[in-house]
Amino acid sequence: MHLFWLHIDKSRPTPYIRQITEQIRALITTGEWPAGTRLPATRVIAAQLGVSRNIVIESYDLLIAEGYLQSQRGAGTYVADRIYELHVQLNEAKKCRESWREEEHGIGHGIGRTGRTEAMEGNSCHTGSMPQVPYDAEHDTERFPEYGQHFTVHPAHLLTEQSEHIDFRSGVPALDLFPRQRWQAAYKQACMEAPTMMFGYHTPEGTKRLRQAIADYVRRVRGVYCEPEHIILTNGATQAYGMLARLLLSEGARVIVEDPITRDIQRMMQHVGAQIVGVPVDEYGLITAHLSAAATLNEVTTTHERARSTRPSLIIVTPSHQFPLGGTLPIQRRLELLAYAEQQQCYVLEDDYDSEFRYDSSPISALQHLNPERVIYVGSFSKILSPALRIGYIVAPPALVSACRETKWYTDLHTATLEQLALARFIETGELDKHIHQMRKVYRKRRDTMVAALRLHFGEKLTVMGYSTGLHLVVELDEPCTPALLQQLYDAGVIVYPVAVHSIQTDQSHRIILGYGNVSEERIALGVAKLAHVLQSSKRVNAQERTLQSNHAEYD
Repeated sequence: MHLFWLHIDKSRPTPYIRQITEQIRALITTGEWPAGTRLPATRVIAAQLGVSRNIVIESYDLLIAEGYLQSQRGAGTYVADRIYELHVQLNEAKKCRESWREEEHGIGHGIGRTGRTEAMEGNSCHTGSMPQVPYDAEHDTERFPEYGQHFTVHPAHLLTEQSEHIDFRSGVPALDLFPRQRWQAAYKQACMEAPTMMFGYHTPEGTKRLRQAIADYVRRVRGVYCEPEHIILTNGATQAYGMLARLLLSEGARVIVEDPITRDIQRMMQHVGAQIVGVPVDEYGLITAHLSAAATLNEVTTTHERARSTRPSLIIVTPSHQFPLGGTLPIQRRLELLAYAEQQQCYVLEDDYDSEFRYDSSPISALQHLNPERVIYVGSFSKILSPALRIGYIVAPPALVSACRETKWYTDLHTATLEQLALARFIETGELDKHIHQMRKVYRKRRDTMVAALRLHFGEKLTVMGYSTGLHLVVELDEPCTPALLQQLYDAGVIVYPVAVHSIQTDQSHRIILGYGNVSEERIALGVAKLAHVLQSSKRVNAQERTLQSNHAEYD
């Protein structure tokens, strides 16, 4: 093994950790370091590169988290299996990709000769604003009749007023820790410096200044390959999803998603008439071995019709922090997923919603960097700053950029310009990095408090999932999370969220989501104690009922 291949370029803005991981990834994917190769000790690499050993340790930890390396206590660190072979297969799939006929496909499965999706033709988003999708409690109770009144009394979407309940809702950052003064300073300065033209209408993709700032940020922090020209700013990730659904999908189009996946995504896809196809996940995320089975049709069709009708138009994944179960998709599955997308000639939508907050290593590299022409990267500032800002973005493959700009223009012309300029300044001056660094410490403490409280009240045998990243974790209970149990918890002052409402076909009845981002350490400890008390009481009642039923059966 030749260490002189590794080097640090101190003139690059890329952090040293990412420079090291980029080079080791390249050595692995090109076969220079084959599976089973033992890596040098971290102190050896640190000495050669002239960097702190902690930097090399973090680089190794990141590559282990991504699946490139395997660590054996006392035996060293080794290159994981199958990476080179799968990388070769992906490259072969790219080479063998059939040319899409413009008159049939254009830039995607719903795109015709005009460059506009069939779904847009005759739709109100063609001539005006995109229709909003309101929260429909009746629709959700039809889908989840077993949750009945509980699901409509206090759904997550409607919990906007201050409540005494301890609300373990996921995806909400610490609202009381929003950097008000620093944001006010950035906004004021942006207003004072903005040229007169910035107070008029602007281009649909957004200001060049913010797009440049985001491009620099995602390249540095998430390893995303992009230029400012590839970025389209949106009013949050939700608008990005709506735009992409209308752009890429038509009535009856098949969309492969993780099962479970947030109910909101399912509803947005169904709103445009798409057919949702769920693929199960495990502790590592999407089970790629099930992708082929997901494309099978039940009805009898001709070979040509089957090939056209079973081909997915879009695959949606959360590879860095699967929602809600929390797995991180390893490199082997990432390569398999991308090879499948190449074979099916469809795009992959990567939802990167909260992976900046990773507690056991640096943030995982985005899926997009493996195939920028096939992966659509969607991000937002709702989790790292505040959902009130309503600023998200699409990093589009080159072939989709023009259509995304057009779709954004038809939707609402452009995202608010002054907020864009304020956010650009917030990023450029290092305030965003500072805030993320501070909040990572806060969320780590809240995560640790929740895990410790769960262990205290439930013991070490309790299954806790997805706690290495993000603002929530998942707990697997001994008994199903029934509507009656949810109501008992609500009456006790605690709100938890069943994974089952996000499930398509898989059984998630024993799992609940516990978000900790917007809950103080004291209230986390109190809420878990109440959760334990209610569950223990429920278990005793259920045991007594089973005993009575058993006695009645014997008597009969």
